[in-house]
Amino acid sequence: AATKIAIIAITQVRDNFNSRFGGTHYPGGRTLQHENSLELKLNKIDDLTKVNGTENVIGQLVEIEIKRSMVSLSRQSILIPFYYSSGWANMESIVLQAIRNGSLSLNQGWIAYGDQKFRKAELVELMLTTESIKKDIYNKVLK
Repeated sequence: AATKIAIIAITQVRDNFNSRFGGTHYPGGRTLQHENSLELKLNKIDDLTKVNGTENVIGQLVEIEIKRSMVSLSRQSILIPFYYSSGWANMESIVLQAIRNGSLSLNQGWIAYGDQKFRKAELVELMLTTESIKKDIYNKVLK
């Protein structure tokens, strides 16, 4: 704790073919499982699709579960959408950050973008369907 060092180890679970009833194991033995203070398990839940005449996969819905923790409660989970074009940051968090840094203005629940006003859900949907607007707002957040 005094050195403020964090080590992140990423591994994947392997099938255990020597087990009579199936099962899994971690490469490298049990040392990593024994020594870690936080173990997260990521599971793909579903594909995220966008329909424009044809169904296109634009990302994955992933469940992140705390398997073991010495710093918080175990067995908690959260669903997070991962978009192929923008990573893990969801559009709502980008909109909220743009409001925080003053790139977008919020007035009585309406968000002003350009000369138009949107509810948050409408602006998020517009960002998901219009690449140029998503890039514009994202670039405003990065400034």
